[in-house]
Amino acid sequence: MVLPLPILSPRLRLEPPRIGDGKWINEAVLSNIENISQWMPWAKPVPDVETSEEFVRSAVTDFAARTTLVMLIWNRHTGQLLGSSGFHEINWDVPSFETGYWLRGDALGQGYVVEAVNALTRYAFQVLGAKRLAIHCDRDNFKSRAVPETLGFNLDGVLRNHLLKVDRKELRDTFIYSRVDLDGLPDLDVDW
Repeated sequence: MVLPLPILSPRLRLEPPRIGDGKWINEAVLSNIENISQWMPWAKPVPDVETSEEFVRSAVTDFAARTTLVMLIWNRHTGQLLGSSGFHEINWDVPSFETGYWLRGDALGQGYVVEAVNALTRYAFQVLGAKRLAIHCDRDNFKSRAVPETLGFNLDGVLRNHLLKVDRKELRDTFIYSRVDLDGLPDLDVDW
């Protein structure tokens, strides 16, 4: 299946990583490492440029195999890498997907993640044929939880004591949000 890319929204360009993007990913991660490392196990230990480039090589392979579809979030106007999102936990039989996200520090609080996830939600249902798109968030990650709540995802439930927190010292609850269609999704001009 050839996927139409990039995904374009008013402020963003979402597309798979390319070999060489590791330096941009690393710079973006390091700009927000204190926040990211609270929620993302891959951010401990702090990744270096080579680790980020290894991630890119793996993401390129996984994208070609359609097992994970990483999408980098770029500012359409400045060309700056803002963060990453995409689709993982893919079940092509349904088809169902899960998405997650992180942003660079100086891009927080500007609605970029809401815009990116709105665009990805449209892409999932209109291009990938999704029947379900889920977002899993730590109970205490209020900014992350605000994204599906803003976009009208349904809170399916809470998995209590579901995983260990990144520090591996405490159990965490996971909030599970999902959509099964585009009904009620806020309007957004998106193209691919």
